[in-house]
Amino acid sequence: MRQTIYSTYLHHQENFRDKWHEFMSGPMHFDSAHFVPELTPLFGTDEYNSLTPEQRHKLFFEYLKLVGEALVLFEQILVYGVRFLEQDFKKISPEASASLKQFAFEELYHSQGFRHFLHSNSVFNWDHQKIYADSRRLKNSIAWIVKKAPACVFLPGAKLEAFTLSYYRMIKKYYPDNRQNSWIHLNHIHQVDESFHLPLEFDLHDSIFDKAGPLKTFFGTIGFVLIMQIALIIGSYKVIHYAFPEYSFIKKIRWMMKMARWAVRTTPAYQEARAMTKSQFEKKKPKWGKVLSFIYW
Repeated sequence: MRQTIYSTYLHHQENFRDKWHEFMSGPMHFDSAHFVPELTPLFGTDEYNSLTPEQRHKLFFEYLKLVGEALVLFEQILVYGVRFLEQDFKKISPEASASLKQFAFEELYHSQGFRHFLHSNSVFNWDHQKIYADSRRLKNSIAWIVKKAPACVFLPGAKLEAFTLSYYRMIKKYYPDNRQNSWIHLNHIHQVDESFHLPLEFDLHDSIFDKAGPLKTFFGTIGFVLIMQIALIIGSYKVIHYAFPEYSFIKKIRWMMKMARWAVRTTPAYQEARAMTKSQFEKKKPKWGKVLSFIYW
């Protein structure tokens, strides 16, 4: 039997809540003083160079809002998927069952932490301009897929965990002190948990895959990945719309396409996340791994 991370995970995560309680009860500080050109979409391109300083600041903060809201959305999806897998808890090992419940509990804390960050920092204007929180059709579509095939969340979820790890390493270069501002502090405590979640989701996939239905999970995974591409397009458009409200619709569409391509092909964090996910596929060799390898493309 392949070795799993369950016992190590459960031991190390016993007190995971402490750091989240500290973060959410502490002061929030993130504003224009923390702007970093290199972390702004399309930095170094002709498009970026054509922007005014004010526009660059707007694009920077709207993109960070996108990252934060995307993580809130995906964390909630994972919790939702676990909810529909509860009927299978008794069919898997006690360690796997305990890890699944702990995993969902942590993801709930993560989504609360990112929501708290966005709500508490006025620079995001989150009360009036949200990326995904008000996208009812998108969330209902994702929920329908996850309800039909709840185990489809694990391997795409592992890629998300990989992104959080690589994104933290990317921003750490510009915010070297983990208490320098609320964004680096949040991403720091988040990646501590996600470093366990990345291999854990491969183990959960294998523990539940057969019981959840291989074909149902396979087709659910395809649907899940496809709708995530739609979410990327929606999110990219809203970033451009909020950052540059004066642009025409056609110009917003052009910028949206460039930003979406940058997000999944150019940014170092996403490139590294793809490589990390591929490495886990090769190391863990998950069930139906070859046909599910499109996840790390």
